[in-house]
Amino acid sequence: MGALANLPLGLAPGLGVNAFFAYSQVGFNGTGIITYGEALAAVFLEGLLFFVLTIFGLRQWLVRLLPRSIVLAISAGIGLFLTIIGLSSSGLGVIAGAASTPLELAGCPVEFQSDLGTGACASHVLQNPTVWLGALLGGLVTAILMQYRVRGALLYGIVLVSIVSWPRPTRVTQFPHTELGNDNFAFFKQVVTARGFSLLGPGNVDWSAYSNGKVWVALISFLYVDLFETERDFEGSSVGFLVDSACISLSGLFFGCSPCTPFVESASGIAEGGMTGLTAITTAFWFFISIFFSPLLSNIPSWATGSVLIIVGSMMMSSAVDINWDFYGDSIPAFVCLALIPFTYNISYGIIAGLCIFIVMHNLPLLLSKISPRLLPPGWDTLKEPYNISAMIQSQARHGSTGFQLLLPPWMRKLVSGNRRFWEYTPEEIESHLEGKRHAVAKADAAKEYRQRERDEMRGKGGETSSSSMGVQDVERGSGSGSEQRPHEDKEDAIMFAPQPLKK
Repeated sequence: MGALANLPLGLAPGLGVNAFFAYSQVGFNGTGIITYGEALAAVFLEGLLFFVLTIFGLRQWLVRLLPRSIVLAISAGIGLFLTIIGLSSSGLGVIAGAASTPLELAGCPVEFQSDLGTGACASHVLQNPTVWLGALLGGLVTAILMQYRVRGALLYGIVLVSIVSWPRPTRVTQFPHTELGNDNFAFFKQVVTARGFSLLGPGNVDWSAYSNGKVWVALISFLYVDLFETERDFEGSSVGFLVDSACISLSGLFFGCSPCTPFVESASGIAEGGMTGLTAITTAFWFFISIFFSPLLSNIPSWATGSVLIIVGSMMMSSAVDINWDFYGDSIPAFVCLALIPFTYNISYGIIAGLCIFIVMHNLPLLLSKISPRLLPPGWDTLKEPYNISAMIQSQARHGSTGFQLLLPPWMRKLVSGNRRFWEYTPEEIESHLEGKRHAVAKADAAKEYRQRERDEMRGKGGETSSSSMGVQDVERGSGSGSEQRPHEDKEDAIMFAPQPLKK
């Protein structure tokens, strides 16, 4: 990323998709839906598909075809997905499966667990000291540090809990006096090791996996998660996406891990002044050094990372605020998608369900409107988020694109037209982006006026008529609105269109 795209972005396995890879697909000790080799095959092919989609500009179109509320719900759903992982036996162990209810409170010592696989408790609920160590020292301390904007707060929480859990013998030790605990402690005492790279490479990939339909479901899930995490364009983004897709394939083929993606912690390096690819190269160097400290890093206890997963989940849930809750045709499909991702333990199931409901709720009123325009639901023209494929194509045509050029990405259209500086934003593109911003603000203001007018009509009738009988589906939501322009958007525009240093 630093050498080819000259961007200050570090690459690492994405925190949302790696949990989906490890816990939902492969499972604990290979007890998941697909095997480890099949998951690597899915990651490898997903990187190739992402590369092709980026080259031909289809990545942008796939993202645009998805409703905005569904995209936001997917991010929030992954946040809940991480939260359940952090609360389960893979994290703090606070919840477990039960016979009479889907979930119940857990957190008991091992000797009082009725099911070692799920962590269900026969008694002594919440009396396991590791639960409180992870929740208080790893969770509460980390949350307070984040509240004070301390950089590296997530890392500090993991390190503190790990240091307390490493000594033997204690009630919170990572190395109990068992056969597995003794083996792990013997490896831990090496501190630094050079095990070589013989276990890496294509030999881990199961090339016969593509005959398994579940592998294709996992592949589509990986692909969509990567698309949603990289939905915005910026100067130099095309080369960056190509590098990202190549790293995805390499991560599955050679490194045996989940898809790599630019991680959000890169923003801290940018805030400290890292503006070129040298920042990414320096990050890669220290990542390489950390490989030799695998005895320490591989023995970080699960209760040290459980609270961090919950906190990261809360951060990802912030996207739910921007879902269009004012129109049921947008909010209900988004909520179904958001709910099914964590509760089915599968990202793809939530996406499919949300899209199916969205298609029905948006196309059925259009069919009814052929009979009479009055059959359109209230707020169709004012509250519903704009979603029109033909309008997307027309917006490309306004930039002078015709024929097959309508389907090409902006950089390729400029290259075909003879513009050798195809990576730079043109004045027309900047004006189009700002015009879109102005249109969004006007749309939000119109929706706000529409809601206020309906409330005034209700008050004029003495409040006797309910909102449901009037066909009004929205209620007063306070002063905040996800569709209104925020003060930081001007700053985002300035960063987005600011000249960036290019690789010579």
